[in-house]
Amino acid sequence: MQPAAVSTPEKHLVGAVPPSPAADVEAGVAVKECWVKKKAVTLILRASALLFSVISFMLMVTVTDFTNYSALCYVFTIVLVVMIYTAVFVGIHGHEVRTGEVVIPPKVAVWMNFIGDQILALMLLSAGSAGAETVTALRQDYVGPAVDQLTASVAMTFLLFLALEPAALISTYNFSIYISKS
Repeated sequence: MQPAAVSTPEKHLVGAVPPSPAADVEAGVAVKECWVKKKAVTLILRASALLFSVISFMLMVTVTDFTNYSALCYVFTIVLVVMIYTAVFVGIHGHEVRTGEVVIPPKVAVWMNFIGDQILALMLLSAGSAGAETVTALRQDYVGPAVDQLTASVAMTFLLFLALEPAALISTYNFSIYISKS
């Protein structure tokens, strides 16, 4: 005699394997690993932006009469602001990645990263463009190491933009995820 067939409810399909009790823990570990990877990538991008801003700053400061040109003063000011901003966030992100402890509450950090990255990326592009025009005009009239240093400083602002923009895209992604959850 064979046992009578038991009808199964529609929720339980024959042959379907239910998720393991550890699936929630595994998902949490995967989310944490993804978070750490994004933080590490952002840290690397911001560290390279810090490096480019320091180089641009040093090249600009070594030319004594760059203050005679308003566009170069604008480049200098924006690079200084970006250098301070990236130094603060490299310190914060480095501490968070190293220790795993949160320094700034996530709700505040999402807004700060999004707004700061977007504004500074646009200002860097604007400053680089203004500086490039001024340096091009200077190159037509003057030749020398000072003009070469100014050219290199302006070129570093474009490299700085290329390092900060991917970080801005990541912060935009994080911001959109935050907005969609709230």
